[in-house]
Amino acid sequence: MLLAEELHDDLGHALSLVALNLGRLELEPGIEESRRDSIAASRRQVADAVARLGASVEVLRSGRSPALASRHRHIDLDELMADARAAGAVIEVAGQPSPARVAGFGAATVFRVMQEGVTNAVKHAPGKPVTVRFDDAGDRLRIVVTNELPAGYGRTGDEVGYGLLALGERVRLAGGTVETTDSDVFTLSVMLPREGTVAADRPASVRQAPNEVRRARRRSTALIWAAALVPVVAVGCIAVAVQLLTMQQAREAKLEPAVFARIEPGDARVEVESLLPAGELDRDDDPPAGGDCSYYAVTSNPLDDASGDYYRICFDGGVVVSADLLSAGHG
Repeated sequence: MLLAEELHDDLGHALSLVALNLGRLELEPGIEESRRDSIAASRRQVADAVARLGASVEVLRSGRSPALASRHRHIDLDELMADARAAGAVIEVAGQPSPARVAGFGAATVFRVMQEGVTNAVKHAPGKPVTVRFDDAGDRLRIVVTNELPAGYGRTGDEVGYGLLALGERVRLAGGTVETTDSDVFTLSVMLPREGTVAADRPASVRQAPNEVRRARRRSTALIWAAALVPVVAVGCIAVAVQLLTMQQAREAKLEPAVFARIEPGDARVEVESLLPAGELDRDDDPPAGGDCSYYAVTSNPLDDASGDYYRICFDGGVVVSADLLSAGHG
């Protein structure tokens, strides 16, 4: 338990700093709207990872069901789908109940079903449309997530993703069932009972013996530990994504030193612009008064000593007024 709490404190602090930095980056002037949206989505996902980590430690401390421990989380199914679509997923949702109705079946569990269904589809069939269908039968809610599978897709042996295993355990604890099929179309079908109906409806033969309860708790603990490590992977993926975005921007805005050496104050703007890269860097420094400035990368290699250094070329009245090489710490 002490190890779990230390994991929460150390990793939770690191994740919070990542979210803070992403929030600052989100507000940087000059960033393209599409990139700003991606950064905002990453910030929300890191914040959610912090909440999940706290919920996991709470479960280990109290022994309660993950569904109960995570009720304090912000649950918004529309926001979840919007984030997935912003990341490129093609999703159609049919029959989604109202938030009040969803809450009756455990909003956190419904959220988790949709999250895992879409994640699984995007992972194994990128670019294929995903359909999420709800069937509200009064005291039962069925959620069916389907997506076409790419040609040649096939699982090896009894391979099942950890996400689906964890989802199955969570749904089972809520009294529901999970079924999957995969041929040309992968289908995840989850049935959830309305909260408060499980004990009355569950037959005696299904109720667990003490040994089964202990085994279930051990499985739950193992899955919770696995879930606690998910944020580590999430942070790594976000860091890689940000680094790749930075490298891509630098490649598009890289100005060769030999070309920069040819540019001098007084040169005609139209002639200089024909030499410049198509892309520019997003920078916000203190250019000369009245100058209209563009920024270009010295290198796109993050391991280069010049990484972060940039060229600033300013124009006024149709001519170059300054051409400077500036270090990463300038301004």
